[in-house]
Amino acid sequence: MPATIKRLPTLISGPQGAGATHLARHLHRAGGFSRTPFLTVEAQEGLSVVKGLLAKGYAGTLTVEHLELASASVLDGLQELVQAYPE
Repeated sequence: MPATIKRLPTLISGPQGAGATHLARHLHRAGGFSRTPFLTVEAQEGLSVVKGLLAKGYAGTLTVEHLELASASVLDGLQELVQAYPE
């Protein structure tokens, strides 16, 4: 019986140029999700974009770039979305 693949939010962080996006793309492909979209959004505008995508049923991999530039309210909102992610 094949194992069920479960998608969970994953935080990959590091300084610019460290390869976090590269690692995220690798996990996306290796996890069997290469047929789903891989999108990158900027943290400064990410909260509204992420909420909009989730409201439309987005089922791909989503990366949020430059979290260090995001406001506290954006970070709090993203954290709430991750915590509310269905298990």
